[in-house]
Amino acid sequence: EFRRVLFRSITADSEDSTYPASNLILYGNTKRHWRSQVVTEVKIVFDYTSAKTLLAVALFDCNFTSVYIEGSADDITYGFSQLFAISKDERTQRYDLYATLSAFNYRYMRIRIPAQTPVDSATYFRIGTVVSLDILLTLTANPSYPYAYTTDEKTTINQFKSGGREVVNRGDLLWKGSFQWPALEVANEPELWTLNSLKKDAKLIFYENNSDTSKAYICRRISPVKVAWKQFQIVSRSEEHTSELQSHSFISY
Repeated sequence: EFRRVLFRSITADSEDSTYPASNLILYGNTKRHWRSQVVTEVKIVFDYTSAKTLLAVALFDCNFTSVYIEGSADDITYGFSQLFAISKDERTQRYDLYATLSAFNYRYMRIRIPAQTPVDSATYFRIGTVVSLDILLTLTANPSYPYAYTTDEKTTINQFKSGGREVVNRGDLLWKGSFQWPALEVANEPELWTLNSLKKDAKLIFYENNSDTSKAYICRRISPVKVAWKQFQIVSRSEEHTSELQSHSFISY
């Protein structure tokens, strides 16, 4: 889960005016990205107005493979710095990063992109979305197999009276997944209702937490949690997600 962390400002020391840093928090429109004007070192600074304890930061749709996440109390001395490698999610064909932070409690967060060659040979760096996470829900019991997911692009199909049809591609590949628990101790059931309490238009980060830091998605719930008592104090439930969250199905943006 993530909530919108309030910023006083987001500033970049290199920015294409058509693709400003303010685009980085348009969580429902990830293609309206930020873009630099150079491929030398670039810094983006987030001012939270006061010290924030961040547990993770997620970067989506990047075109580079190395980045520092840094923290400072005064935007002068950055005593906190972690280097992360960004890898390609073969499912969505995007370069994404879920960066787990340790001991981050600062007013300023800085994303520092070292000089490097963009993966798409562009003359600029790009980030689609940045999400700061100060709430994490780690489910006590892992879902049971099968864990099912797919990706597909948004399309519009125009059917003509002549019998022909036109398929219009309206976006990138979106991840959609679902998982379930054939048996779950009733003591862990409140975690499911925490997920279910999120409105269907609310956004969350689903991270597989399986050592691959590219496997994270901005999601929303698309179906309600369903619980059935199989025997005394044993429940079952399923959910589906995508870069949207679903009944324990989720779909991504």
